[in-house]
Amino acid sequence: MPLCPRPTLIALFAVALCLGACREGLEEAPDQIDDPIQYFFTNFEDADDAGLEQALEQYAGFLEECEETETDDGNERPECDLEQGLSTTMITDSDLTELIDLGKLVDYPTEEQWEQAVSIVVAQKMPMTVETVEDVLMGTNQNEVFPQYEEYERTFLTNEDDYLAGTVPFLRTENDVVSNYVLDVTATYKLWLDFRQVEWDDGEQTRRVAIIRSWFDDEAVLSLDGATVGFTYSIEILIPYSDDTSQVWRTQALWAHADLPLDGDDHDFWENQLRDGTIDGFDQLQAWVDENY
Repeated sequence: MPLCPRPTLIALFAVALCLGACREGLEEAPDQIDDPIQYFFTNFEDADDAGLEQALEQYAGFLEECEETETDDGNERPECDLEQGLSTTMITDSDLTELIDLGKLVDYPTEEQWEQAVSIVVAQKMPMTVETVEDVLMGTNQNEVFPQYEEYERTFLTNEDDYLAGTVPFLRTENDVVSNYVLDVTATYKLWLDFRQVEWDDGEQTRRVAIIRSWFDDEAVLSLDGATVGFTYSIEILIPYSDDTSQVWRTQALWAHADLPLDGDDHDFWENQLRDGTIDGFDQLQAWVDENY
């Protein structure tokens, strides 16, 4: 029987039994999505915002064009179906060198793990500000927002007030997490999660954008025999909507490895589980904001 996850903040992995067939593989994202998203991940630490601003211009322009999703013949544009998720280009060892150099990644993935890995990108326009999303995701109560967390212990490595005041570009956190899944399956891991803000001049206005990068420092420890999760890397981009900054384009891209004790195609199943978990995480965030803000 296949494995099926409860969703997590970054849709980490499938680790409990479920019934039902898996969906077909996802459509591949076009270069307008792939190129800037990989750039955001790889160049997160850049001292100069210029490259990130150029990537924001390219990506935000694509998102806003996708509001008009129909082609001339009235059909939907498949490359714009970001709410339902697309498959994005896989990162490589070279994209992880910085994390190795920072001492926050134990080792590069193995060749076999890269071959088994899948990727997903989801983007939704949400009725809340960048600051609201940050406020929720910066909180120490992640297990209340996302109740599948059995334990979520956050340590701030830099000053939260300085980040919110805009005097420093980064907020860095270290998180010890235990995720609780059905059938009493748990996953234990250390998650590095960093926030970065960029003041992006789009030529008409300055928009405060937040970029969030997270990753495991090593393989997760699972309580299910025969299942392994080698890595999850995530980049999230929060862009205020151009005509209404009370709304935000929220994008999350993930690259993740799982080796699951399945009968059948692990890759397609894992890809769809990752996509569905990411969308569920968006829904959980929306529900929390609706109830508490």
